[in-house]
Amino acid sequence: MTAEIDNNTTQRDKYVAGIMGTKNDSWVIMDSSVTHYDASFRSVLKGETITSLARRRYKELGRPLYAIDFLATPAAIRSLAVAPGIELQGLSVSLSEQRRQRTQQNDSKRGIRHVVADLGRPGTYHTLLRELGDNKADIILQRGWGGLNLLPKDASYYEVAFNAMLTMMNEGAILLTQLPGLLEGADLVSPDLCVAALVDQGVDAYLGDNPTSIRKVMRVEKTHDTPKRIRLPLT
Repeated sequence: MTAEIDNNTTQRDKYVAGIMGTKNDSWVIMDSSVTHYDASFRSVLKGETITSLARRRYKELGRPLYAIDFLATPAAIRSLAVAPGIELQGLSVSLSEQRRQRTQQNDSKRGIRHVVADLGRPGTYHTLLRELGDNKADIILQRGWGGLNLLPKDASYYEVAFNAMLTMMNEGAILLTQLPGLLEGADLVSPDLCVAALVDQGVDAYLGDNPTSIRKVMRVEKTHDTPKRIRLPLT
């Protein structure tokens, strides 16, 4: 079962319009550097920052990293790509393209792409898998904030999305995500039950608090033992 987003065009357009200006609070959050993500994910970063985590993984792997940031501009990936001691490329996904042409050109030179797509539709994840080609992610971020409000309030959607993210990840890759909707929809189960279900299936998953939001955060590390497909409790 897959879930189609039930938000109408008016709601979507209103949200996109709300992030257009750089002085708007929502846009400042959406276009923030990776250091601002640290506060949201501190409880699951095990004493690291996202930058130090990326630097460590770069040294361990001895090759350029690849990062994906969902519901975001390329700003966080860009800040990782220019950090000392890291070589990194990546891709971000959101509902609109807000970068100036020169910024787009500079990002392209760094190997950073932005895809305009509706993550509220499960089929988008399959499109992104084709878009990535042979690239697999070493780091996946999804903080989302207001963008999370546009995702379906349906646990079957998150099952599709999470399985697609697992497919996008290299062995040893780390996913840091807010858990959208799971606290907010009558048809969804609690974050605790979802993480417990993942752990029961052999997924290396940790749940944490987010001091900047009511939403919980989760860290997942893909290991050799991570199943190719997981199931989430749908009731």
